[in-house]
Formats: sequence, structure tokens, C-alpha cells
Amino acid sequence: MKNYNNNVVLHIGMYKTGSTFLQECIEESKISTHQIYLPGSELVIKLLEYLDEPEEDSKNTIYKILKKSEAPIFISSEGILGHQANGFCKVSKRFSLLEELFNCPKYLIFYREPSSLIHSGYYQGLRKKIDLYSFKEYSTKKI
Repeated sequence: MKNYNNNVVLHIGMYKTGSTFLQECIEESKISTHQIYLPGSELVIKLLEYLDEPEEDSKNTIYKILKKSEAPIFISSEGILGHQANGFCKVSKRFSLLEELFNCPKYLIFYREPSSLIHSGYYQGLRKKIDLYSFKEYSTKKI
């Protein structure tokens, strides 16, 4: 069963690229031209479950939610491609699942220069009082 609405945009905000800011702006703007799904919505939760374990139940729930909208669809989540902590090890599989699920969606992907990303992630961990390695160990750790 292919998605009937092939006007889907997937915002894949890589971690530490301003995705939360974009999501907050979208939520505040009350855009009525698109059906918007942000982190925490049932669709995004089911999508992330499906990308981790592609089962028919999750897929059918996603289609059921999408079927309710005739407007173009905008989905945003930092976790769509996985996580940098495991080197995005399943990114190819996830792209294949997305292509099949949404029938060739449009992608909006934000990137950040890697050394800046590493610094930002490390200092965010310090601010959240997460027990981290020294910066040297954190930035050279093999994953």
C-alpha cells in the first residue's frame, strides 16, 4: 500500500543543527497549508518505531494517520536517520524504508560542520550534567 499523498516533506534535522528552533517556529506559526507532524506526535513516534523495526502494524498506523490529510505533509524529527553516537549505521536501510513508505518524499536535511558539532554536543552534555569523558577522549572515541 503506497501513500496516496505523495506530497510529503521530511525534515531530517541532524542533531545540533537548530531543528528544535525550527520546530518551535513552525508550531507557533500555525501554518494551515500543510499537515505538520513534530516530535512527540503519534505519527513521528510510529515512524521512528517503524524505522527501528519495520513491522506491518507500525506501517499501517502511519498510513491510517496520513490518510486523514489531504494537505501536503511536513514531518520533522532529529531521529529519522538514527543517531550520530552509532555512526548512523542504518542510514541506507532507513532511506530505503522512507522511500517505500512515502513514495519518493522530498527531503530537507540540515548539516553542521563536524568539529563544531562535536564541541556543541560535548558542551551540551556538560550543561546537562551527563557524565562524559574528557573532551579529548570524547572527540577521539571509536564508535
